[in-house]
Amino acid sequence: MDVYGSMGPLYSQFEVSIDGGTSTTLDCFYDDETRPSVLLWSANSLGDKLHKLEITNRPNKTSQNKLGLDYALVRGTSNPTGYPLFLSISSLVF
Repeated sequence: MDVYGSMGPLYSQFEVSIDGGTSTTLDCFYDDETRPSVLLWSANSLGDKLHKLEITNRPNKTSQNKLGLDYALVRGTSNPTGYPLFLSISSLVF
């Protein structure tokens, strides 16, 4: 499973977890310019079953508050057409 989105000077950190597991904090901040469709997160060997991906925006108190998700790719071995992807996206508000 791969999640693609934007990175740039106005983008924040976010947390991602799969199937209720431990979350990982990642950062979409990039100094120079906005870059769309960057691989933000990836997981391999999840198995051919239904998975739940949770993404939570973690903006800071300055201008870095955006989370730009472009698309997700779900790969399967026994089902090449893929499986449904249910996204739960949350954002904290200051």
